[in-house]
Amino acid sequence: MKPKAFLDACVLYPYSVRDILMQFAVDDFYQVKWSSKVEEEMVRNIEKNNPHLKGKLSKTVQLMRAAIPDYSANANTETIDKVKKSRTDVKDVEILAAAIDSECTHLVTANLKDFDTEFASRHGVQIIHPDRFLSELVDQNLKQSVESLATIVRRLKNPPRAKEDYCSALKKNGLVNLAKKLWSAAGNIIINGITLLFFTKSISFLWHN
Repeated sequence: MKPKAFLDACVLYPYSVRDILMQFAVDDFYQVKWSSKVEEEMVRNIEKNNPHLKGKLSKTVQLMRAAIPDYSANANTETIDKVKKSRTDVKDVEILAAAIDSECTHLVTANLKDFDTEFASRHGVQIIHPDRFLSELVDQNLKQSVESLATIVRRLKNPPRAKEDYCSALKKNGLVNLAKKLWSAAGNIIINGITLLFFTKSISFLWHN
């Protein structure tokens, strides 16, 4: 059975992490879920730190929704009340509750300390860092994931860059193990570390830094 993961807003903030998470979901390595609350937080934080993007992220959200039509997952009041009694940070209560109610096997977040992992585990949800989650997906789908990443990187131009640059970009966003796997498995790939353009299953994504 494929993993089913709820994505926290913090992993959708860096464009390179968002791209890979979305691409692997499109390529059917796992099922992905997020909520309107996650979308709002993602947009708010990107705009806060990148004023020039204010009001320009609606296309990104639309592309995400179009790629995964059944993305939506929200929490009910009963589950929210239960999570409130756990050691989960108050601002993340609805996130964990939504993961539980949508029957996700994983909640992907870079803020592991904000969640009560024991409580989540009792409800069938593993709190996991994106680097570990994506690395495990690569291990489970080695040939397919390398082909997918190779296709992505070959599309990147203006100017072409060596795979060292791409791996460096992944590392800067905390995907250290994934970068190592890409380095060892994907070969010499020419890439552009600024804009990612995907053409997989007739769906194209254009995410800007």
